[in-house]
Amino acid sequence: HYINTNFFSSLRLSRHWLQGMLKRNKGNYDIYSAYIMISNVAGVRINPGMLHYSTTKQMQIGLARGLAQLTKGTGVTVNSVLPGPVRTERLESALQDIAGERASVPRRPKATSLGQPINCSG
Repeated sequence: HYINTNFFSSLRLSRHWLQGMLKRNKGNYDIYSAYIMISNVAGVRINPGMLHYSTTKQMQIGLARGLAQLTKGTGVTVNSVLPGPVRTERLESALQDIAGERASVPRRPKATSLGQPINCSG
């Protein structure tokens, strides 16, 4: 579900729209076009409670970066906008799940110094 919505639909739409944009701009350097994808900050700040969603958003951001490289010098730019979280029932549920997981994990003392190689040897 998420991979179709967040990645494959972006791929299909990009293929459709970019072909026309590139054709229109070919040889006409007075025309500049922008193709903008709407992704999410979850693609760069991974939320363990929504790993499947974050992964597909990473794929979408990677697609935008790749297309930006492919269209370089054509007068067509490709970018991705990453809005932050929006308070929805789904987000509230995920946050409660994460809070519950954190409460069940024993707290460790904060590190006060860097580890030494000797700490890593068995």
